[in-house]
Amino acid sequence: MTLFAIVAFIVVIAIASNLDQSREEKQKRKKAEEDRVFYNRVLEKQKIALQENQRQAEAQHREKSRAFNAELLRIPKVDIVLSDGLQDLTNWDDFPSDQLSIINPRTGARKSLYADFTIVDVETTGLDKYSEIIELSAIKYVNFEPVSCFSTLVKPSGTIPLKITQITHIDASMVSNAPTINQIMPAFIEYIGSDNILGHNLSFDLKFLYKSGFDCFAKKRRYYDTLKIARSHLSKDMIENHKLTTLCDYYNISRDDAHRSLSDCFATGKVYQSLLKWYSFKDE
Repeated sequence: MTLFAIVAFIVVIAIASNLDQSREEKQKRKKAEEDRVFYNRVLEKQKIALQENQRQAEAQHREKSRAFNAELLRIPKVDIVLSDGLQDLTNWDDFPSDQLSIINPRTGARKSLYADFTIVDVETTGLDKYSEIIELSAIKYVNFEPVSCFSTLVKPSGTIPLKITQITHIDASMVSNAPTINQIMPAFIEYIGSDNILGHNLSFDLKFLYKSGFDCFAKKRRYYDTLKIARSHLSKDMIENHKLTTLCDYYNISRDDAHRSLSDCFATGKVYQSLLKWYSFKDE
């Protein structure tokens, strides 16, 4: 074979190799483009499905929230007769915590023992002893059914911090013409009577009520706390925390007015009855 023929052969081989490489590159690019189009379609379908699921979830939330509000509105609201106010208010630091015996429901007991109670909840200007009540509510239950409610905004002597307004949506204009806690408390004490009391983180509410003149220990009663019950049954691997809003999410309780006292009372009642399902009660 002549030199020319050898060179020509090498050139032909090189051209063929380049053609093969070019075809492979084109096939790779084509495959890559096909894969890109495929995955984009998959992602688009997933996005559409996610948006649809979100729309359905939001629609379900709105529907359940409307049902929650409708139930709440059907509870008869008592007329609050204002008084001239209490003179002998108590001191936050004198709250007898040792007398507050929170009771957990007991398996094997009669369920009717836990059927009658009044739920209390307050909204306040802060968390310390210098804070004031700006909303006070209670719902009375008989045989697990709400029969009446007590609810009012309260005018504090000081200002409402912006942070509290952001949480509760209660601002100064809303309480400017509201009664003071002193004017409300006698009617509240009469409404509660000797009822058993239920709350979420109950000691917080009772301390504010105690310093406002409500000596809950003056009458014999039982105390229940959904926070304590939840902690007994829902571990950290089951639920992120035991806040009322988190428990509502866990038990699929939808509402729009979290951190408003009447809504919190009603939500606490629903959470309480959901938590009671953890117990096996004795047949009546």
